[in-house]
Amino acid sequence: MTADNSASTASIRAWLTEQVALYVELAPEAIDHDTDLASYGMDSIRALTLAARIEDEFGIEVDEDLAWDHRTITAIAGVVAAELAKRVEAV
Repeated sequence: MTADNSASTASIRAWLTEQVALYVELAPEAIDHDTDLASYGMDSIRALTLAARIEDEFGIEVDEDLAWDHRTITAIAGVVAAELAKRVEAV
């Protein structure tokens, strides 16, 4: 995926699912988008890494506490989509 402005919430959610699955060593199919990431074993190091990967992948800045403040893939995808939309509006 590129940092293109047309990234849909669904594509963001799919990308996040892949990342979380890698971090917690589960198949992507085993990750529920509405389950608290801590229940999969996401710790603070993995959460920080996820925030950094989001910044790199989408070209936006996110709070390093993103995964703690928005504890599900659905919630994080919503934040990322909103930040991307702000960037589009600013252009």
